[in-house]
Amino acid sequence: MKWRPFNFKGHSVHFLTSALPNVYDAPYLMFMMVGLVHFLTSALPNVYDAPYLTFMMVGLIHFLTSALPNVYDAPYLTFMMVGLIHFLTSALPNVYDAPYLTFMMVGLIHFLTSALPNVYDAPYLMFMMVGLIHFLTSALPNVYDAPYLMFMMVGLIHFLTSALPNVYDAPYLMFMMVELIHFLTSALPNVYDAPYLMFMMVGLIHFLTSALPNVYDGWIDTLPNKRPT
Repeated sequence: MKWRPFNFKGHSVHFLTSALPNVYDAPYLMFMMVGLVHFLTSALPNVYDAPYLTFMMVGLIHFLTSALPNVYDAPYLTFMMVGLIHFLTSALPNVYDAPYLTFMMVGLIHFLTSALPNVYDAPYLMFMMVGLIHFLTSALPNVYDAPYLMFMMVGLIHFLTSALPNVYDAPYLMFMMVELIHFLTSALPNVYDAPYLMFMMVGLIHFLTSALPNVYDGWIDTLPNKRPT
């Protein structure tokens, strides 16, 4: 497996801004990333950054609902985002919002299992969600739930590496997951790990921009009827 260097200014940016169908939303995506970095690195556990979180969510909603092919589930996505916004802005570190979290997870499961093409890994996705629900609702800010977090990450790794076609960047995905695990298990609520967060984002950017098939993407127009051969 060849290790491909990260190239932020090359085709990487092209993928996020143009390779997914009908991606006119570079500003929304940028707001989303700026908001996420700022929110994670400075706002937890005391959330003073509602504007940043709002920018992030607006960008995410707009990007997901317009950039992914055949997204018929706007109501589910809306429930998911409403739950996530409420949960992040009011529930951490004391989680009183199980109903909102439930809406969020129901929406996420439905969205991932129906909006993405050819998702054969429902069991792994279920493990991932069970781990995420347990981790978010009981483990923060003191993380006693490494096994649940491991289930979540195993499910996420398997889902991303096998349910999406032609994922050639396992090393980058592994870096992303290692840093995510480290960040979640040691850095919250006192975030001393900006470098780890940066590595996580670099890995995520590289994975999204190079590991998904055919960055310039003629085949996407054929979804969901065809997959690349």
